[in-house]
Amino acid sequence: MKKPNITLLFLISLIISACGSSISTETRTTNPAQGRPTPTTETQSGDPVEIPVPYPGLPPTAIPLPEGYPAPEEYPTIDPYPVNVGTVWVLYPLGLQCEDTSASKYKSEQDAKAGLTAAGINVFDVTTTELMVCAACGCPTSTHYRAEISETHLNKAVSLGWEPE
Repeated sequence: MKKPNITLLFLISLIISACGSSISTETRTTNPAQGRPTPTTETQSGDPVEIPVPYPGLPPTAIPLPEGYPAPEEYPTIDPYPVNVGTVWVLYPLGLQCEDTSASKYKSEQDAKAGLTAAGINVFDVTTTELMVCAACGCPTSTHYRAEISETHLNKAVSLGWEPE
């Protein structure tokens, strides 16, 4: 029983001695030149040491460039996620289930874009997508053409059989 007690006493005394050597007290004294409190710390010998603390709320000051140093280039701000403002996506099914898809109005993405452009619609992008649809005859196939067009031309696209997404 004596060995665990001696080990425990040794560990406690080690912790107390380790923590006791760095004890400092922090006080705030008023610096008459600045008119605001300045934090100071007292060392074990009792000498106060001032801790430099920047005044909060002031913006950092710009460091002027040395003479003859070239000015930094200004780069344009580029939106990493560009979005065409005033555009809308429309869908057109490739065909109907249980029917021959060769009778479809558009055979490819290029044909879909050409058909919209011929109708006077501004087309920004055309892709092919797979959608979840009902699995019954007469339902559209899962393959759809998807076109990004100008919002002002939405009514024209709907009249051609396209649906807003």
